[in-house]
Amino acid sequence: MSQEKIRVGVIGAGWWAANTHIPALRAIAGVEIAAACRRDPVRMKEFADVVGVKSVYLNHEEMLDREKLDAVIVCSPHSLHYSHVKSVLERRIPVLTDKPLSIRSSEARELVELAEAQGTLLAVFFGHAYDSHHRYIAREIREGNIGRVAHIASAYFANPDSLGFFGNFEFQPNPDEFPILPTQFRADPELGGGGYLQDVGNHALSAMLIGTGMEVAEVSAMMDSSEIDLRATVSLKFTDGAMGTVTIAADLRPRVKGYFGYGNFHVTGDTGGFWKHGGDSHLWRQEWGGAPETISEERLPAGTNPDANFIAAIRGEAELIAPGVEALKCVQAIEAAYLSAKSGAVVKLK
Repeated sequence: MSQEKIRVGVIGAGWWAANTHIPALRAIAGVEIAAACRRDPVRMKEFADVVGVKSVYLNHEEMLDREKLDAVIVCSPHSLHYSHVKSVLERRIPVLTDKPLSIRSSEARELVELAEAQGTLLAVFFGHAYDSHHRYIAREIREGNIGRVAHIASAYFANPDSLGFFGNFEFQPNPDEFPILPTQFRADPELGGGGYLQDVGNHALSAMLIGTGMEVAEVSAMMDSSEIDLRATVSLKFTDGAMGTVTIAADLRPRVKGYFGYGNFHVTGDTGGFWKHGGDSHLWRQEWGGAPETISEERLPAGTNPDANFIAAIRGEAELIAPGVEALKCVQAIEAAYLSAKSGAVVKLK
């Protein structure tokens, strides 16, 4: 299929699709954005005018039935991913969905099983899992090159309401930066499936679980609100005895204009460890007893992004970096975290 044009349809034609997926897909030779769907007719027209898609729909089932598509991108609100991805898989069309795969582990497992039964590719978009630094760390963990992992920690702090995510600050649109502006579905717990942990926490967990071979056994979480959390700390126990933490805060008020985010990532093993700090473009490694070193570009996996990896997998040129079966582990951990925050108890997965 590598010489044939790949026709892509978009479900959830909004801010993230216009500013991330469309440019990435159009950078790949032989890929056509064939159709797009969004429930709001006004916003659908806006997307079509800005992005330049001729075939537009207000119903995803109609788009899937009428268009001859080779792949579909799902960019809808979190709680709609399950129904949208299921519709695509039922038609045996490869699908790349934004995280999370679903907000419920039972639904995510159903999608993984459906993809397997249909023999259809199911991939999930994460920020960290596709990054060369995190793929390098994942490989080193998987191959045991720092011995047993003792602890993994991920922290991310930001001001997402500069983009109007949670509706807590006055939203100042910047059409020059973002031609299509985001909606505030994350401020609705039914659509968002939670708060900032459901949003950015998935990225943090993808760095711990995608490609590492690690699985979560127990989860304990504290949140400022278990409905729409802006701050959360999640403690993790992995099946091999390793421990971990995910800490997020979405209500920073930095003295900068626009979006600001800062994160840290640390891995500690028997014989060495890794760390990566926001503001520092390097990945650091240290063998205990030796001096810390930065990992050079030549030692890292080849650079890619979720859309490029997805199309390469369709063409038989690459394996999926974040297949549905791996993404399921993130859904299970996030679901357990919200249950723990609501109940005040440790939630056991394994």
